Amino acid sequence: MKNTLLLLIIISIVGFSGHSQQNRITAIDLLRSRMNQNGSECKSDHIHNRLMQSDANYRSNFNTAQLKLQNYLSSEQKSAKATLLTVPVVVHVLHLGEPVGTGTNISDAQIQSAIDNMNDCFAGVGAYPTDTDIQFQLAAQDPNCAATSGILRVNAAGVSDYSTNGITNDPGSSLNEATIKALSKWPNSDYYNIWIVAGIDGNMGAGGVQGYAYFPGASSNVDGTVVLYNSFGYDPTGTLGYNLKSYTNRNVTANHELGHALNLYHTFEGDDGNSDGVADQCPANGDPSTDGDQCADTDPHRRDDGDCGDSGFTCGGAGTDLADIVTNIMAYSSDNCQVKFSTDQKDRMRAALQTNRAGLLTSKALDAPGAPFSPPLANSCTPQTDPAWGLDGNYSGIQTVVVKDITNTSGYPSSDNAATGTLDKSADCQKLIEVSEGELVAVSVTTLFNNGNNIKMYVDYDNSGSFDVSEEVFSATGVSAFSTASGDFTVPGTATTSTTLRLRVVQDLNAISGPCHDSQYGQAEDYPIYITPAAGTAPVADFSANQTSVCQGTQINFTDLSTNTPTGWSWNFGDGSGTSTAQNPSYTYGSAGTYNVTLTATNASGSDAETKVGYITINDVPGNAGAITGSNSECSSTNGVAYSISAVSEATSYTWSAPGGSTIASGQGTTSVGVNFGSTSGNIQVTPSNSCGNGGASTLAVTLTNCASSQLAAAHCGATGSSMTERIYAESVSGATAYTWRFRSGGTDYTFTRSIRYVKPYELGLPANTTFEAYVSYRDASYNW
Repeated sequence: MKNTLLLLIIISIVGFSGHSQQNRITAIDLLRSRMNQNGSECKSDHIHNRLMQSDANYRSNFNTAQLKLQNYLSSEQKSAKATLLTVPVVVHVLHLGEPVGTGTNISDAQIQSAIDNMNDCFAGVGAYPTDTDIQFQLAAQDPNCAATSGILRVNAAGVSDYSTNGITNDPGSSLNEATIKALSKWPNSDYYNIWIVAGIDGNMGAGGVQGYAYFPGASSNVDGTVVLYNSFGYDPTGTLGYNLKSYTNRNVTANHELGHALNLYHTFEGDDGNSDGVADQCPANGDPSTDGDQCADTDPHRRDDGDCGDSGFTCGGAGTDLADIVTNIMAYSSDNCQVKFSTDQKDRMRAALQTNRAGLLTSKALDAPGAPFSPPLANSCTPQTDPAWGLDGNYSGIQTVVVKDITNTSGYPSSDNAATGTLDKSADCQKLIEVSEGELVAVSVTTLFNNGNNIKMYVDYDNSGSFDVSEEVFSATGVSAFSTASGDFTVPGTATTSTTLRLRVVQDLNAISGPCHDSQYGQAEDYPIYITPAAGTAPVADFSANQTSVCQGTQINFTDLSTNTPTGWSWNFGDGSGTSTAQNPSYTYGSAGTYNVTLTATNASGSDAETKVGYITINDVPGNAGAITGSNSECSSTNGVAYSISAVSEATSYTWSAPGGSTIASGQGTTSVGVNFGSTSGNIQVTPSNSCGNGGASTLAVTLTNCASSQLAAAHCGATGSSMTERIYAESVSGATAYTWRFRSGGTDYTFTRSIRYVKPYELGLPANTTFEAYVSYRDASYNW
């Protein structure tokens, strides 16, 4: 059969028109690499089919995973969702003792080139057309939450027959797979394990199987992907010095096997009716969502339908596209054209990550290491699943537990713990649930097979090492098979804080008696939970001052009015230099002006700042008064003489004074006054002032003269003059040579000198409709007034 198969392959390849010799060699090696040593089906298929027939746990887990995946696909928006899903990866290099970068101990650079290419392939970068919104990243935390590079190196040369056969799991071999993987293996609930090996089933880096992976549902002892050391890396030009074969230097093996790990079948699934590794039929396609590879957008075809560059129809006939299917990563084409995933394949892989491998998405493996982890106290009881029922028959169990942002997916009780059925994750720092006092915590539990599931959840709040029924936080009854019960609980203020406590989930088909319940059909699971003291509330800053408008040099007292108990204060008084950390400071400003004041109040929960704009006004004394405008020579007893100054900066009032015997008749406090003079000469003085003090005074010396006076007479004294002939007469003064007339209204003087002793007002041009006071003085021959 082996020779016949090889002849068929050679004939098929020779018949490829337009293929170079290099392509023919690549195709032969590739087809060999996709099969196991005996020329049968792909090793991933081979392992899967064998486990489905021989391992009841695997069969139950796999079927459950498929059902959950199908439920998810039928209820979700699938590819319309673009949330990036990042998978934490750890690479275990199981070498033969060579130095790093030599032989089977491949370099970090070669490993990183593989990770980079995986991300290009799954992100639709460059030659890869499909963005799956899935990425892979080397872990930053190890299972103990310490820092890691995500690359582990172990010399496996002395273990079993690894030096001569590599890793083996075929019947008739040493079956050393579990032993070899146990040398370096991290929990598959938090990390995706990739083992780089020296050989697979004896090929020691040569042709044949280049890698394989397990579908979701495999035991945690073996779950992950295995790749030959010289097939893991990306260097298609062969110029980077990596240890890769010419036909495996495009990292296709890793990309292909990760498809299996995320629940993808081969695109030709169902072409081998008798399971001998040779295509003998065209896959069924009656219902594309359940037949073949269960992806409706990949045409049914045989694994030997064609290779890169071929076109036409697949075995499915009219309406199919051979040129498209040969480019699919899950087909058996040459490495240089395996570049795409279909949309349905994308949906299927994302569904696998969000259901059966959901723990990878909430793992802390990609977080920077935090504080050291301490597990909770040992508990006083460990629930026991009934060996004759729950452990033996896979009747029921917990599939997924979600508490806040931590997810754990597990299997049936017998696969989680063959002895007790209890899955104890309490010492797993990657599953630490972090909550705070008073927090409302969302929870959900998804069950496995059988209806009528009962669920209870407890937290050892008092950290006594034993649960009490009063510490129950969640319960559900009558939950259907493969269904999810959801709810929430509030962390009480009485809980023990700042230490790791134990959370327990108990599930059974029977009524649950308490936290130590021994399930007949179900199981218990324990997780670590850490409660942080209530964060409290950040302050709300506020303040006041005892006065907000003061004179320069005056101390201002500030009072903190902040709420929510601040413990620190930071004041800025807005003048460029004034600050304080006192709660209720006092401050004296050095310069006049208007200032903003800011208080920042702080406590353990945060801080808040309050700024009051233009809050403080510092006033200066007024400036000096300017020159006084007004007469410096007046007759004694003259009334209403006007004096004024320009307004003075900062002044709010003006104090005027007059010579002895004179009075300020009007305008006191303003910039303009009227003075009623007496008979004593002296100074007119004005002093500007405000609440802070006085500015400099200004004075004007005024000389008062005893001027001769004359009585005035008029035909109509006190009346409104309207006659053109109306006259005002002065008493005749002997020796007078001239009479000076002064008319005053509202502080304005109109002065006229005449040689005669009467005037006619209308001839003087006085304003009409105005009431005047009239004065007259005379001058004698010696010019005295």
